[in-house]
Amino acid sequence: MNEHSNMNWLFLLESCASGLLAGLITYFAVNESNSWNVLVDFRAGLLTVSTFCGLFCGLVVAIPVFVAEKKPFKFLNKFVFAGSLGAVIPTIGVIFFKLLAEAASNIERVPGKTDRFLWWMMLACALSASFGVLNGGYKNFSRALMGIMPAFLVAGELIDQKTALESIKIIDYFVIGGVTGLGYGIVWDLLRESWLDEDAGKLGVFRFYLDAESFWVGNSKFCDITLDFGAEVVFQIIEKDGMHILEVSEEGNVQLNEYMVRYKLLADGDIIKAGNRTFRYHTRVARSRDIVPEVA
Repeated sequence: MNEHSNMNWLFLLESCASGLLAGLITYFAVNESNSWNVLVDFRAGLLTVSTFCGLFCGLVVAIPVFVAEKKPFKFLNKFVFAGSLGAVIPTIGVIFFKLLAEAASNIERVPGKTDRFLWWMMLACALSASFGVLNGGYKNFSRALMGIMPAFLVAGELIDQKTALESIKIIDYFVIGGVTGLGYGIVWDLLRESWLDEDAGKLGVFRFYLDAESFWVGNSKFCDITLDFGAEVVFQIIEKDGMHILEVSEEGNVQLNEYMVRYKLLADGDIIKAGNRTFRYHTRVARSRDIVPEVA
């Protein structure tokens, strides 16, 4: 089976769980009848967006870390950092949307459905911008947007139809949370470019996405992968001109395809071994060490 096309079902489950948890907690935190309509109830809308987006962003980043490493402090650190960013950017988006909507209403009345369509689009862009900032770049903003935008538009339409008839119930928060997690998880994994896979036994694989310019592995809670041995930084993977380079620290004891290395250009299928941890590098960018010169 082609490992490049394999869906990471564990990550998809984690993303859906993150959305459902975010929806559940938001329901109990807000529980207002018009909580997703900032033009009707600004306070409730602002609280709903900041709570849901902050929780979703924090959980979808932190839960995979906890499942793979079982380190509560690292989970909390990831959750607080990602959650804070996920709350702030959409909150700013809500404020600007409110101001623009009021300015537009003084000029010409916007139809209700158009108004709601623009609202869900704005919300999707704001939440996706949080993931773009977290993962370093517009490519990851676009990647997140391709999953979150259709999810918000579909779930938002269902919520808007429900709100027109009766107050929002807990199931509606589960719908928007679950659909958002599903959309994000599917697209984020399908549009991956480079990643590390580690065997997770019955859980399948732990997948670590190489989305930033550098990826750190070592015995530090601030590393992307935290080991239980070795130096604070055992090795790092650096992205340069579309290529990934393995750079091992002086204290590191790392094998690449069973050979000790310090600095090496990675190719698809390479096996990186550090102590009792083994990772397989994958990339969808076609390259070979036979035709690509080593980086000086």
